[in-house]
Amino acid sequence: MYTIREYLAIALAAFLGLALLLKPEAVLRLQWFMFDPTSGRHGEWGEGDRIHELPDWTHWVVRLAGVVVLAIGAAIAAMPHL
Repeated sequence: MYTIREYLAIALAAFLGLALLLKPEAVLRLQWFMFDPTSGRHGEWGEGDRIHELPDWTHWVVRLAGVVVLAIGAAIAAMPHL
């Protein structure tokens, strides 16, 4: 039998894992993850016309992390049935 903690863990793993798998570019572009004080942005909001291209390998690392998170969620979901 699942408790609320397991339901929340499964839902969080599913949401985060799918976000990492389906939208790795969006996850990489999050403000807290991508930019630091030395990122080269100028002004209060940065320069909107300049887009920093990310290497393709970063997308695959994020997708791999998504697969790992989904596997952890599936393991939590399968525990009572084992």
